[in-house]
Amino acid sequence: MASINDYITAFDKLAKQFSEMEGWEVRQEKGNAYLHVSKPNWQDENMNGIHLETYIMDGQLQSGYAPVCVHCEGGFPKQREFMLLFTERQEQ
Repeated sequence: MASINDYITAFDKLAKQFSEMEGWEVRQEKGNAYLHVSKPNWQDENMNGIHLETYIMDGQLQSGYAPVCVHCEGGFPKQREFMLLFTERQEQ
């Protein structure tokens, strides 16, 4: 069974790959298996816009599942409109 440190190492590698691709912004929490990526025009400067996020903590280790989320936080000026379009288009 993989440990948190194994996932931290894997997320560090993913973060490096994203940071080497043009146009991606990467955030991690030091010492945690956490990854947050966005694009500059997603208005996520304060982590309150649109971003992709994943993490692994004890609960994820025990269940064998980890979330991969698309977040549109309340700081995004057209959050409601984005969520309606996203939901509508993901069903196509």
